[in-house]
Amino acid sequence: MAIEHYHREYEGALMTAEEYCRLPEAERGSTELTDGRLVFLLGVHYSLHDVITLNIADALRAYVRPRQLGRVTLQQYEYDLSQPGTKGQTVWHPDVAFVRAELLPIITAADEREVAPRLAPDFVVEVASKSQFRPKMRGHVKRYLAAGSRLCWLVWPKRQEVEVWRPGDQDQPTAIKRLGDTLEGYDGVSGFSMTVAEVFAKD
Repeated sequence: MAIEHYHREYEGALMTAEEYCRLPEAERGSTELTDGRLVFLLGVHYSLHDVITLNIADALRAYVRPRQLGRVTLQQYEYDLSQPGTKGQTVWHPDVAFVRAELLPIITAADEREVAPRLAPDFVVEVASKSQFRPKMRGHVKRYLAAGSRLCWLVWPKRQEVEVWRPGDQDQPTAIKRLGDTLEGYDGVSGFSMTVAEVFAKD
């Protein structure tokens, strides 16, 4: 997510995922919930971040839809990543995400209840902003993997690199892909691929 973060405690108490999802849509669009605390997201104007996000989402949809593999979502969609036994609940908005068809009934039910589905997307893409750095962004990706995601791409626009993270990766990603390389969907979106050049294409 190409945004800066800062925390404040919500009315002196931890917020639940259900309380968060009852906030007005306009407020939820500028926040996330991390460990029960609101994280305010300082947005960016149309930029390379938007280009990259749409490049990936368009390629992913073109592969997923004809095969009826599942659903592709953008940052407007929320996922409850809360784990049993944690002190506070966590609801995040990945820049791009894919959820396989078997889990779509869970998403539909969540839509009807106006709460975030309690699941981690199979495939997550996060595009780093200029103010975001490796330790924090990698921690973000590891959180998705710990919650059940099968594949994460961490995109660095300035360096034109894409880190590929898979379950079991600890301090280093599975691979770092650069211009001339091809990205694979692995277990996140089996059979899907696109080149790094397509990720960063500006036209």
